[in-house]
This record gives sequence, structure tokens and C-alpha cells, in this order.
Amino acid sequence: MKSVIALIFAVALVEFAAGSYLAKVGDAKDKCKGLHNVDDETIRQYINQKKLPESQNGKCFVACIMKEVKALENGKANVAVMKEANRERNTDEAIIAKADQVIDICAQEVSAGGDECETAIQLVKCAITKGREMGIPSPVAHRRR
Repeated sequence: MKSVIALIFAVALVEFAAGSYLAKVGDAKDKCKGLHNVDDETIRQYINQKKLPESQNGKCFVACIMKEVKALENGKANVAVMKEANRERNTDEAIIAKADQVIDICAQEVSAGGDECETAIQLVKCAITKGREMGIPSPVAHRRR
């Protein structure tokens, strides 16, 4: 089961639904794809299979999206922005509470500093793992029309 929170960390990029956060993510995806020379197949695998990029360009693509939507600032998780996005994407209070816990845990567990690209990937990995442990259901993907 894939974690809702993983998408909130960066990969809400895969969900192009209405909403200001998700619209920002869609715009960021387009910008970051060009900046980091990431191919469509890498993005498709990330979106459809939740396969995290392994190349430096792919990792930096994830970090770029997170920075564009302000989820990653100064090399660390922006907890307030992530929680705001969580509320925009979810209506179930129990899921929101669990996702907020995951955000708090991962923000503390993943150390800031150093390589922002690696930090972004570690935040997403943490979110996937902790989300699964807490039983957060997989989101329903929406596509841009």
C-alpha cells in the first residue's frame, strides 16, 4: 500500500487535480523536468509505480518539486506547508491526523543539511515507510484533463 504522505512530500506531482497545492505541483513538475533533464519514463515510473529515482538528476527533480511548492526549504522539510497540503488533499480527519504524524516523524528523522536532493529522497522514503506502518491508504490518482 502506497502512502498518501509520499505524494505530499513531493510526489503529489503525480496527482494533477484541482486545488492550489496540486496545481503548483503540476507546474513544478514541468519546470523541474527541464531543469534536471529527467525523461518521461522516469516520471511515469515515479507516478505509476512509486519507484523513486536513483539517478542524481532524478533525485534533484524530486527536490526541485519540493522546493518549488515550498515543502523543502533550506535543505529541510517545511512541516507547515506539508500539513497544509495534507488538509487540502484529504477530508478524512483520521487520515489527516495520521499523515500529520508521519510528517512530524519524518521531519525529525531525516537530517537536514548536505545534499538537498538526497534529503528529498530520504523524506519521501520515510513517508512511504511510516505511512504504510500507520495504515494510510493509497490515494486515487487524478490526471490533468
